[in-house]
Amino acid sequence: MMIYLEMYGRLGNQFFRYATARALQMKYYPDEKLSINFQQINEANKRDISWYNVLSDFNVHDYQIYNKGG
Repeated sequence: MMIYLEMYGRLGNQFFRYATARALQMKYYPDEKLSINFQQINEANKRDISWYNVLSDFNVHDYQIYNKGG
């Protein structure tokens, strides 16, 4: 099993969503992996470069990136 997160927003929104998913992971699913989709952010980045994966700028717990098919 894996924990999936659809990421959107800029710094504040991304950190809130990550922190919430991470807290749930630590409490209920400590052996599961956190997998994040940045597709919405990548699409917004084409119009405005201030939209990007800000988690990469900070030392956050390991996560893997996934892309939806289609």
